[in-house]
Amino acid sequence: MTDDERNDPSIAADGTNDDLTAEELADYQLGGETGGEIGTETGPGCDPFFVSKKSAAVFKHSLLKSYFPKFAGKAGSTEVDKRLVYVDTHAGPGEYEDGTPGSPLLIAKNVTGMLGASGAAHRDIACMFVEARRSHHQHLKAVLTQNMPPEARWQARHGKASKHLDEALAFAGDAPLFMFIDPYGLGPTFDEVVRVLKRPRAGRGSKTEILLNFISMAFSRAGGFLNTDQPTAQQATTLDRLDLVLGGAWWRDVYLAASTGGQAVSKLVSEYARLVCEAVNKRAQPGTPQRCEATLIPVWNTLEQDTPVYWLVHFTFHPQGKWCIAEAAAKANSTWRQANHQLALTKRLAREADTGQEDLFSGTLVPQITEEEHSRAEEELQKRWIATITENIKRLTQTRPRLDVCRDMDVIFGTTLGLADGKHLRRAWDQLAQQGLVERRETSKPIEKQSIRRV
Repeated sequence: MTDDERNDPSIAADGTNDDLTAEELADYQLGGETGGEIGTETGPGCDPFFVSKKSAAVFKHSLLKSYFPKFAGKAGSTEVDKRLVYVDTHAGPGEYEDGTPGSPLLIAKNVTGMLGASGAAHRDIACMFVEARRSHHQHLKAVLTQNMPPEARWQARHGKASKHLDEALAFAGDAPLFMFIDPYGLGPTFDEVVRVLKRPRAGRGSKTEILLNFISMAFSRAGGFLNTDQPTAQQATTLDRLDLVLGGAWWRDVYLAASTGGQAVSKLVSEYARLVCEAVNKRAQPGTPQRCEATLIPVWNTLEQDTPVYWLVHFTFHPQGKWCIAEAAAKANSTWRQANHQLALTKRLAREADTGQEDLFSGTLVPQITEEEHSRAEEELQKRWIATITENIKRLTQTRPRLDVCRDMDVIFGTTLGLADGKHLRRAWDQLAQQGLVERRETSKPIEKQSIRRV
């Protein structure tokens, strides 16, 4: 904490409250102050939100690291000035206290990588980062100043994300825009999300995408206020705000009808994504060929969890955007499973070191104990994914003569979406072609640009 911060009465002694509004503090409480990333360190001056990355954060950042360069490459390819814009609405301090890069630093590496050695940009990525907490914002600026190339264009704004929305859209202008919304709690209003996706653009196509973090705990806790006989003023305010976030009071009946908070959130996020796309497409200009589509990606902290700690909702107007985010999710899931394996193994070894003997219960507590067992488990997973995709295609082609890989991706992959990737689809396709049920694929053409045709 700086001397200026110590003299600021709006900042708590431990530096955790900063100048957040009551609404923003309520968001922190709804999200458990973690967004799925809490560490174990505590004490004065220690903000648990950014102490260390848990495996859910490993997934999120692996996804962003894999997907954003693809968006930049494709969206900027037909732009005259090769300019595109990245906006991070809840940027945090830029890095974790253990030194692990947060999303701003991951993007800074992309910016650096896409600048040519001579200064000529392969892609000119202009960035805007917004952060509500003063201490996080000041650290963010310092981190970005250190890591952004001198010629890069970037801004770090302090304040609530909604207050900077007009500036963010003006900053983007006609350039392709990727917005990462990773809130601490409930996030932006429904109308704000629709407004971003419907922003006017003079260039070819929409080229606007959003990756939104839908935190399960925040929505589950907020929805739980419906079961309170006499909600407090703050709880009533939160329920009203949730109406704004989800686009109406429709969610209340859905929440109350679900048997658990986790099941309720799964239904809410699915309907929310559908309603956003419906609102965007309904307001589309006549003759607009592109339609907004959403991909839902569940994210867990551990292999044992039944309920996702959050859902990543990806909005795009391009079919290949859906394909690329699913491929990135599959890659991130592989990284996530490996991280869980390493974490479980580390915990087991720590227990054995404490007790001086092998953990007799490791078979229950640690699903994959050795690298060899982890590899075997991965092979079994992939066999099941291929079998599922094979059966899906076989069933679909009984009533449909042609399947477009991109547009029909959801039904082709089914429950394996975000887990399996193109190589698993190729193996399933080849098996069916050998059985004479579908035509062979073109090996020289990207699979996402092909159609599966019934023989």
